[in-house]
Amino acid sequence: MLLIGLCCYFYQTENNFWLGIFSGLLILTRVESIFLIVAFLIGYFIKYRTFPAYRNFIVPLILIATNLIFNKLYYGSYLPATGNAKIWQGRSGLWGDGWVFLNAGYLLAWAFGSNRFYFLTVFGFSVIGFLKTITTFEHREIHWIILFFLFGYSLFFIFLNIPNYHWYYAPYFIFTLLYCTKGLFFIPELFEGLVKSDLKWAAFLPSLLVMTALIYWAGGLSSLPRGPLKAYRDIGVWLNQNTASGDQIAVVEIGTIGWYSKRPIIDILGLVNPLNARFLGERKFEEWLNHYSPDFILIHDPPWPHELGAVNALAAGRFGVDPRFRFQNYRLLRKLPQPEQKS
Repeated sequence: MLLIGLCCYFYQTENNFWLGIFSGLLILTRVESIFLIVAFLIGYFIKYRTFPAYRNFIVPLILIATNLIFNKLYYGSYLPATGNAKIWQGRSGLWGDGWVFLNAGYLLAWAFGSNRFYFLTVFGFSVIGFLKTITTFEHREIHWIILFFLFGYSLFFIFLNIPNYHWYYAPYFIFTLLYCTKGLFFIPELFEGLVKSDLKWAAFLPSLLVMTALIYWAGGLSSLPRGPLKAYRDIGVWLNQNTASGDQIAVVEIGTIGWYSKRPIIDILGLVNPLNARFLGERKFEEWLNHYSPDFILIHDPPWPHELGAVNALAAGRFGVDPRFRFQNYRLLRKLPQPEQKS
């Protein structure tokens, strides 16, 4: 979000050198940000009937090329596996059929505490703010560029059917807040002509009242305790204390468990184990166990569809339930010695 903001700032101030540098860094951070760069180039061409001087592309191209070379030398691949993993995940259908990215209703609870009036207030003022900015000649161009970026960004996630993880919606939130602020400052303009000159301050009262309500609602959400999912944290600690340091553990949500367990992690969903993502997309849910050999597999109880391969391995006798593990709604499967391995 910081890089997006800096890119918009340097475009608006026509500082093409720094715009190029931060555009390069932005692409390296999130490749889907290419839609913003394309919007900048289109806006620049419409305005000047030419593209920026070639020297503005040198540094960003060096940054990108350096990163690609490092990736190839260190990781063995020019591009990170996470991008393809998300596409394979979408193809699997496990996150839903159709345009999964549009299933964002859960954000009403996460971001607005299920307060519909809070959401409608923010959304309503953001619409007012956006309409105000694009009908004002000054700096109108940058706001159309933002709209083009969000449109392209949305199409990317919708038509590739990429799972609707909450962090992908961050650009919508930051620009919604920006335009909501613009909308709040539009209220005094409406009332300014209705009050006497010595009472101009009164025109700001409606905005202050709305801002007070928004701060109150937001404060109630920010005061909620945040942190890692307690169950995952506790499971990670348990694994650290009850498994050998070299034991490999397979799980569908790796972050918190991997951090607290300090064990080698196999990502069933394939973000850090690329083969798994492809197998998931091809709906070969057991294939990953032919390429990776976990000592333990953590599954939900009842199992998630993503964990079908582990369930089948349990039924086939390749794994057994670890009786030491007693966490509600979870089961830990432990690899069993196979006949050819028995002495």
